[in-house]
Amino acid sequence: MLVVTGVTSLTLNDGTAKKHLGVRAPRGSKWWSLANLGELSSGLRAPVKQLYNNPSLLPLTKRQRRLVTKNPGTVMAVVSGARMAIEECKHQFRNRRWNCPTKFENHRRSIFGKILQKGCRETAFVYSITSAAVAYSVARACAEGGVSSCSCDARVHQRPAGEGWEWSGCSDNARFGHKFSRKFVDILEKGRDFRYMINLHNNEVGRVHVSNSLEKRCKCHGMSGSCSIKTCWMMLPNFRRIGAKLKDKFDGASQVLPALLAFDVV
Repeated sequence: MLVVTGVTSLTLNDGTAKKHLGVRAPRGSKWWSLANLGELSSGLRAPVKQLYNNPSLLPLTKRQRRLVTKNPGTVMAVVSGARMAIEECKHQFRNRRWNCPTKFENHRRSIFGKILQKGCRETAFVYSITSAAVAYSVARACAEGGVSSCSCDARVHQRPAGEGWEWSGCSDNARFGHKFSRKFVDILEKGRDFRYMINLHNNEVGRVHVSNSLEKRCKCHGMSGSCSIKTCWMMLPNFRRIGAKLKDKFDGASQVLPALLAFDVV
């Protein structure tokens, strides 16, 4: 369940309202502007290529820079994830009054504008979809050989296979993607501040939906397509499906009081 808070927060159970003051501008969201970075290709201008190769030039925190430096290839995955999140947000809200508008004019401000200063359902969705997109993009990049510190998820093949099929192929590394996203995205949501604890919860909702979306894909082998044996692996679906699931969570999002954070909100 996505949860939200703001100037007016509602309990999960009885819907009674209570004022909650002290809304702040979001922290740790500058990396979202990486979506505006040019595609890395042979025809890319040299200054933009340098941005990919030198994390110190990117709108990242020191800890984020250390993380992407430790895991070469993740900058491209994060950029891809940021683009993916924005595209999915715009798609899911295309028929809404708030249709996920973005501005890339100022790195000091969120590309999603002032709406993130409010504790509303849209804020909850933005945090969950961006966190999910990073986890998804990194998981796929690992399987495709784009990140040097990870590869296919070999742990999947340790599970018992079924009758007539066996584990093989390259499974998307959702485990590594989840871990990387948590370290990269949650990096500035610190302390016991009510607002930031809600952000952390919604970040995790996005990541969990990615991990839970893994599907078994199989390929037949045998003479003349007899499919005498099948080899299978785990693969993430199109990100559109994950976005749709998170949109369903958005429609059922709950507002909470600070005191309720002593309990699990799922």
